[in-house]
This record gives sequence, C-alpha cells and structure tokens, in this order.
Amino acid sequence: MCGEREDILSKFCNSQEFLLFVDQYDCQFVHEAELSPSSKQDAVAACQDTTLQIVRMDQTNWIGEDVTEDVANAWLDYYAPKPTQERTLPAFVLESHAWLQYLKDFRLIYRQIK
Repeated sequence: MCGEREDILSKFCNSQEFLLFVDQYDCQFVHEAELSPSSKQDAVAACQDTTLQIVRMDQTNWIGEDVTEDVANAWLDYYAPKPTQERTLPAFVLESHAWLQYLKDFRLIYRQIK
C-alpha cells in the first residue's frame, strides 16, 4: 500500500491539472498553484497556513477532486512535527484524519521506545 500511495503522490498533478486552495477566511477560493505541482513536495510548498482545503482541478472536464488528506499526509511526512506543536499546524493538517493517524502512530512508537 505504501508503495502504491507513493506512486500516486509522485504524480500529483499532470499537465492538465492544477490545485485550488480554499482559505479559512470566508471559505472562498484564495489562490491556485502557480505551476501544476508534479510532486507532493511541490503541493506542500504551495500551501499556506490558512489553507482549509485543497482541490485538484482537471482542465479537460473541470471536475475537482478534494486532495486535502493526501496533501496533509505529505505535509506530515515532510515536516514530521511533534504532538506538542499542534498549535502551529496549518488548518488543513490540524483538521485532517491524517493528523489523528499521525498522533496514534507517534504514541505507538513512543510506547515501544519506553
């Protein structure tokens, strides 16, 4: 599964796709990625602290796909925050299922070390 997920994220946006970011202020479209993020690192770099949701838009059919969880997972993989840093997390990470799973995994590893 992990290898499959990595493969999906490594091709995060193709040439016909771009990311839209929804901001926590008024929950309206705020910005789009200047370049189509082709990797998860590019997608994470395009996020802002006030981002609530990330939507990948396909320009061929104008259908959007919510990829917030995927970007939250990538953000957590990249920054690897400690649970005590919760107050500094971007909104989209803090509200994600990825964060809850990250906390579970963190506690499990901590128990094994003790």
